[in-house]
Amino acid sequence: MFRRDIYDASGGYRPVFKYSQDLDLWCRMSHHTKFYIMEDVLYKRYFAVKGSVSGVPRKSIEQQLLAEFSRYCHLNRINKNIDPYEVDPNFALLSFERNDKINYEFFRFAILSLCRSDMVAFDEYKEALSSSLKGIYYRFVLSIASLFPGTLINYFIKKVKNA
Repeated sequence: MFRRDIYDASGGYRPVFKYSQDLDLWCRMSHHTKFYIMEDVLYKRYFAVKGSVSGVPRKSIEQQLLAEFSRYCHLNRINKNIDPYEVDPNFALLSFERNDKINYEFFRFAILSLCRSDMVAFDEYKEALSSSLKGIYYRFVLSIASLFPGTLINYFIKKVKNA
């Protein structure tokens, strides 16, 4: 819950953040107010429900990338006192480089999809890795894994579970 004046002062929801609008809004509201944690549980979160954002790989990928971009904007507001998206939205989106953690997450989801024989999800996560050098390495490994699933899946399952 939040007050309407804080919502208005932070600029409200920004449509470009689509599946990560809440994170973006809360990050921007943190510059206008203090947050407090309530002890009461107000809702229960479900993960990977069919048709939900977390349950559809394409939406999940977009959500994770936009969440990372939102954190990038937030850190810039804290450290440099500017929001790159507000200065120049097109340049901010083009110059944003995702970190290795998100590449690893896409890699991990791809391996888990392969283990479940969900080739549609596997291909979507594999495709999401194509825009960075580390991602290209992960794509290469995934290509090999898809050719020899029996041998490599056990190895990757151990790696993913231990990470």
